[in-house]
Amino acid sequence: MRFSAIITCLLLCGCFGIPLACAESTGYPDLVGTWTGVSSGYYAKMDMLFNESQGLPYTMTISEQQGPVFKGFLNATGEKFQANYTFSGIIDHDMTTLYLAEKGTGMDIVHIISPTEIEFVGLGLEDSSTALINFIKKE
Repeated sequence: MRFSAIITCLLLCGCFGIPLACAESTGYPDLVGTWTGVSSGYYAKMDMLFNESQGLPYTMTISEQQGPVFKGFLNATGEKFQANYTFSGIIDHDMTTLYLAEKGTGMDIVHIISPTEIEFVGLGLEDSSTALINFIKKE
């Protein structure tokens, strides 16, 4: 009887204890830092369509992160264009998808490609026809 109780306990720990320990030890990706790249897409306010070779230099700085929540600011500059705004974001449970809410401009759906490279798609709320895609790398 005592032997079967020990076996049952070991089986329960094996089935439930290990996955719980693994879930607790999973760390969120470290996003803090400066990310740079080029933005391409269509910006409706300027009636401007641009590709990667003629795109806008783009900088995203994540200044603070606590677990899955982070915040920072974005900067895009071009010959006839400049944008600076703050954002906040969250890391999804899959650890590769991020969601950003940009103050006054819209939202981004972000995918981590590698620890030093991300891609995000921006959809403008201020003007429903604005759509951008950015490939940026961590400096």
